[in-house]
Amino acid sequence: MRAPQPAPAQAQIIPNQADKIAALRARIAELERGDAHGNHTLARAPPPIQALVADPAAIDQVRASLTNAKDESKRPTLPLLRAGHKVSALSLPIPTKVEDAFKQYRYVPYTALTHAARSKAFLRGDDSSFVFTQEGLMAKGLDRSNELLILTVDWIAAAKAAEERTAFHWGDERASALTSHHLVVLDIGCTHGWSVAMHYDVQQQELAHTNHEHNLAGLDVAALTLANNKMSSISLHTAPPVSPNKRSAPSDFPSLPRK
Repeated sequence: MRAPQPAPAQAQIIPNQADKIAALRARIAELERGDAHGNHTLARAPPPIQALVADPAAIDQVRASLTNAKDESKRPTLPLLRAGHKVSALSLPIPTKVEDAFKQYRYVPYTALTHAARSKAFLRGDDSSFVFTQEGLMAKGLDRSNELLILTVDWIAAAKAAEERTAFHWGDERASALTSHHLVVLDIGCTHGWSVAMHYDVQQQELAHTNHEHNLAGLDVAALTLANNKMSSISLHTAPPVSPNKRSAPSDFPSLPRK
């Protein structure tokens, strides 16, 4: 009795499986020969996947959206206006290097506390607190070139700011002494002139920051005398010389007889 024959579809599958098995065995043998001779056969790289290409108009739209979002993030948020609300001209912060001088109890010229000085530092940035010299990096002092020429109104505003920073860093006792000194300076300005008052102010504050035991409160009569004499000597040296009376030029014409 003969064995039953496979169905036609099954007979077609069997040769295909046999071919696959034979091809797999041949590939394994090829890899083994390569390993034996030190030749490693690289696996075939998969076919490259084609990148998707977007519509140029869509790309431009995305770029425009990102640019608009970036610009919107830079816009400031403005508060609502309050009726009658005014901001002081001295509301700008004190420059950093000036604040550092208060912290270290160093002399601060009041020209560094004016609105003009604060605006300059706010708009242009603080100048560096250090400068390079031949000896190396040195601390840069505050500009004192025009401190004696400060206007009265600017000095009064700067004096108030100095009192606040002194109270903040060094307590009410030294701030109270500074306030007393400021009142004395204003009195001297009324009795002896503003130039004498500024010389007295600078002299006393330099002394207080050099000798920390010096009390600024009250009038220092000896210091006022020195400031007054100094201004008197400056006035004498800067006064223009008095020229002698000029004679009238002789006339080329003889004088006419009077009738």
